[in-house]
Amino acid sequence: MNHKDMLTEQNFPNGIATAAELKAAGISGYCINQLCENGDIIRIRRGVYKIKTLKISDKREIVLAAIPQGVFCMSEALYIHGFRKRKPYKHEIAVQRGFVHSNSRFIKAIDLQVYYIKPELFEIGKTVSKEGLPCYDLERTICDHFKNHTRISWRRLRELSKKYRDYDGKDIALLKSYAEKLNLSVAAMQKMNWMIFKHFEEKKKHKKEKPVA
Repeated sequence: MNHKDMLTEQNFPNGIATAAELKAAGISGYCINQLCENGDIIRIRRGVYKIKTLKISDKREIVLAAIPQGVFCMSEALYIHGFRKRKPYKHEIAVQRGFVHSNSRFIKAIDLQVYYIKPELFEIGKTVSKEGLPCYDLERTICDHFKNHTRISWRRLRELSKKYRDYDGKDIALLKSYAEKLNLSVAAMQKMNWMIFKHFEEKKKHKKEKPVA
């Protein structure tokens, strides 16, 4: 059988294969290189390949295959948490500073925005979604938006803040804790105080001042 004919959905259901999986299917290392040179498989990173003829329903699978140590963040995390209706124009993923991808051309080809995070801040708020996707939790994601406030419009921050204030599953104490740990700038904290924290402080104040019947 032609090795190209072995690249089927039945053998590789998610459209991605490791070198070990290809070899287990009877394709030698030499043939893997030949398939790669012919464009039948595309090298994502060392030892991991996308099979050209097979479709992948969720491109985030390719992103994770390319950067398995990454964590979805920013708009991508908002979309995962249901705080954004439309898919982001670019996949956004966080990695630790010092990360070097073995195929930088592939990163550009999949419309990927990579954020390089200090090692001591990388694990803060890291979680796994219901779909099994590594991502930052909602509170970390809110903090990251304010941390990057110079690149985000006032209107977008205000809309995000209102949606968070109205969200039943919010954790204000955790949000404050993350804001301190992530060392948000004075300007970022001022915006967060104005758009989020002040709202809850006023609600607490009104409750205390409410006369007892």
